[in-house]
Amino acid sequence: MITRFLAFISLFTFLSSVFAQNKTFNAIRTHQHPKIDGIIETSWNESPVINGFKQKNPYFDQAPLYDTDIRIMYDDKAIYIATFCKDLHPDSILKQLGNRDDENLNADYFFIGFDTYNKQQDAYIFGVTASGVQFDKRVKDDSYNAVWQSSVIICDTGWITEIKIPYSALRFPNSQNQQWRFQCVRYIRRNRQESRLILEPREANNSLLYWANLEGIENINAPLRLSFTPYISSGIKTEKQKGSKTEISKLFNGGMDLKYGINESYTLDLTLLPDFSQVQSDNKYKNLSAYETVFNEQRPFFKESVDLFNKGNIFYSRRIGRTPRNFYSVINFLDSNEIISKNPQQTQLINAFKISGRNKNGLAIGVLNAITANTYAQASSTINNSSRDILTEPWANYNVFVIDQDFKGGNNAFITNTNFLRSKSQYNSNVTATGFTLLNKPKTYQLSLSGGISQFYYINGKSNSDLPRNGYKSSINLNKVNGNFKFGISSGLMDNHFNANDVGLTQSKDYLNNTAYLNYNHYSPTKLLLNYGINIVYMQNYQWSSLHSKISRTELSLWGTTKNYTSIWTGCFTDLQSGYDFDEPRLQNFVFNVGKYKNVRFGISTDYRKPFAIDIYTAYFYNSTYHSKSNYIEISPLFRINDHLSFRYQFEGDFAKDDVGFASLDSTNSFPIFGKRDISTLTNSITGNYLIKNDLSISLKFRYYWSQGDYNQIFRLNNNGVFENTLSNYSPNIFNYNFNSLTVDLVFSWQFAPGSNMMLIWKNELFEEGTKLYNSYFENLKYLNNYPTNNTFLLKILYYLDYEYLFKKKT
Repeated sequence: MITRFLAFISLFTFLSSVFAQNKTFNAIRTHQHPKIDGIIETSWNESPVINGFKQKNPYFDQAPLYDTDIRIMYDDKAIYIATFCKDLHPDSILKQLGNRDDENLNADYFFIGFDTYNKQQDAYIFGVTASGVQFDKRVKDDSYNAVWQSSVIICDTGWITEIKIPYSALRFPNSQNQQWRFQCVRYIRRNRQESRLILEPREANNSLLYWANLEGIENINAPLRLSFTPYISSGIKTEKQKGSKTEISKLFNGGMDLKYGINESYTLDLTLLPDFSQVQSDNKYKNLSAYETVFNEQRPFFKESVDLFNKGNIFYSRRIGRTPRNFYSVINFLDSNEIISKNPQQTQLINAFKISGRNKNGLAIGVLNAITANTYAQASSTINNSSRDILTEPWANYNVFVIDQDFKGGNNAFITNTNFLRSKSQYNSNVTATGFTLLNKPKTYQLSLSGGISQFYYINGKSNSDLPRNGYKSSINLNKVNGNFKFGISSGLMDNHFNANDVGLTQSKDYLNNTAYLNYNHYSPTKLLLNYGINIVYMQNYQWSSLHSKISRTELSLWGTTKNYTSIWTGCFTDLQSGYDFDEPRLQNFVFNVGKYKNVRFGISTDYRKPFAIDIYTAYFYNSTYHSKSNYIEISPLFRINDHLSFRYQFEGDFAKDDVGFASLDSTNSFPIFGKRDISTLTNSITGNYLIKNDLSISLKFRYYWSQGDYNQIFRLNNNGVFENTLSNYSPNIFNYNFNSLTVDLVFSWQFAPGSNMMLIWKNELFEEGTKLYNSYFENLKYLNNYPTNNTFLLKILYYLDYEYLFKKKT
């Protein structure tokens, strides 16, 4: 009996070790590279077939509905992938057209990923949909873009894709025998079935650990990675202030982006005289909080490699080319006989460069430098034709430096430094952050520690109490990161003087925040649900300098997906005690008693495979201290007319009754004035795309945001946090506001060559704020109909030039 038991244990151990080993497949060198046209040529027969996919969703570890065959070849210039996605019903394959990098299409897709350094830390992803739309990214950089080829054909037994990835699109070690890892994924949209060549555990924190080995790639050399993208743009801009004539200005810009591979690992990106006029308009809104308005980055140069430069959370790319610091205070510099005739909303970026990459030893280096010019407003005399310049933002030099080291087992350490230099200023600043992440050997528990300091250097050698002072921050996180059941605790603190705002973003300061959570996710289908999960969070936050409690809250969230692919989520939270806000009063030594909040919320999202789908979300907030309440609702239907045309309408409504918050400071800035107000905010937006074909499209984004606040009571806030009704000389309605923001972005885009685009752009903008309130939505619209708008009409052409391709053509 003992002998049999030992034999069983030995067999189990052997089979476990075999299963734990990564699978190995081979790529074959070809001497006749295939034509990328979707037609499988005889040269592909040299390569062995790779198959054996398993379902990841919805039925984990089950055989997929249809098989997928892959072949991989390479030569001195590129790696080639041919994929035969078998399907007995090719007429049912979903194939919505889209723009490049549009992954959320209603279409089947296939992608392949390469971990070229075999470090299980990063990988290149190249994919194509059944409609021929390309998408690419890196595991650590969604904004990664490369120039490569693909072609798709739908046949009687499925669909076929051919892909050619030039080595200029990859980084790999300078060695004779390449040891890569790879993964292949196929998605059948009509069944929402995702299958993978290598089936990683669903709860795996790092799926790259399980990828297959790719052998056979030998004697390849990285080419000279040098490309240029010159651009030229021309257009007109019309601007009109109410009561004045329309001003028309001509727009003309030219510049160039350059990309150069310094070596096998690191790349230099340079932009000269950049022009970002084609980027989408920001979603502006009425900001009543104590913190600055934050927008997403839209400029391509600052989106690539963003994960590396975000290490330590001390870099905010929108600082570069920011709104001048004195943009809103120019009026304070005017003489009695002057008016503002010109006031640029953005500083001019002269040039910027960055160096980024990761070598075969896991060392990533990032360097970013950007220079902005002096920005001036113009004051004109009302007596004569004279004018003068007013400096609103001096010349500045922005610098970011990052070192990020990956170690075996998923461990990591980094250090980031940002440096801000400017002329005609009171100070320069230097901010440093560092941290590390450790995983235990089974990859189930993760420990992360980080910290940072901010330092300021004053040009006159002295600092006063109104200027920034040196500060620090730190955090620690311990989490269970694998398995269906996860939990974690975290603590983060920042003193009152830490300030990364010159190059980064620091909102709330002087805090000690503690959080604990429990999370359970069930991935296997049940009778009613495909998957579901539950999350419980407890947080206790303090002011660091006094250890005064700020928030004590517990929260519960539930989610699930039904078998007809309708997703439902709900949740609630409750404050265990009154909260306190030290930022809302806008003055030191004052505190606002926020009160106790309760919240419930619910959301539903229907099946996106259908021509019509809809998302609905609603939330209710109640403050038992001030008896204020707020209702939020979002309704977002999606219409797919056909494979070429789709659009989404989104409505958001936020209605607050008896909301209590900051209104203003008194005339001597000695105490805060708070108010009780009713706030209504409505947002209507439409986004649409019409694809003539994959490289020729028209896109529309329309957004109208309207918010108004009606103050019905005001108070004086004392430094002990108590309100007093002693402001009889103030009328509540002087703090009323009516804010409107309307933007339209209409873009015709034609990708006439790989990496090259021509865009025709129309932008329409209207921003208005006043104190008069309107009783209805349509009454407000009628008023806006008489308000002038700004229009921009632009033609922009970018042309991608690859040095190796040009040299090859020349020779």
